[in-house]
Amino acid sequence: MRKNFMIFLLSFFVVMLSLPLIAARESGNYTYLIGEGILEGFGASETVERSSGDILILNGSGTFNVDTEEVIGSGKFIHENSLGGVIGRGSWIATELITFDSYGPVDPSLGLPEGSEGGRALLRVLVIPNNPTHIFEGVLRISCALGDFRPSVKEGVRLSVRGAKINFNQEMHGATLFIKNMSD
Repeated sequence: MRKNFMIFLLSFFVVMLSLPLIAARESGNYTYLIGEGILEGFGASETVERSSGDILILNGSGTFNVDTEEVIGSGKFIHENSLGGVIGRGSWIATELITFDSYGPVDPSLGLPEGSEGGRALLRVLVIPNNPTHIFEGVLRISCALGDFRPSVKEGVRLSVRGAKINFNQEMHGATLFIKNMSD
């Protein structure tokens, strides 16, 4: 009997401690910006590097719904080698919202639009070179280091491209932003 009571008590506390996490889950529609629109004065396009020294200059924008995981969005990219020579150009299209974690509202003194938030989103994307012999699938990570974020968070994007064995995983500079649709 005592063992059953202890199991019940432990289960009760686990559930009670989980409630704030469940309640804090984000919902609604967001706009995401990657080096575009109002962000152009903050660092323009995102630049990300891979271990070989190649860099990717990327921009774009779109919207997503946290509840349905639907996403719309696209952008452009330029792939350069470590000497600045252009390897390729093309576009990307968002196909799925994998996850989104909000870091909360930004400081109003920054003068950003109402609903602006920091956060991190993972998007499944199609990467389409201008002279496509292949269309590649990838995962785009967008991190906006505003709001209540952990010190380890870096502003920027990362792109991992399957099939091409390309992994741009070192944020360099640029600006990103999430804007929550306040009519939700």
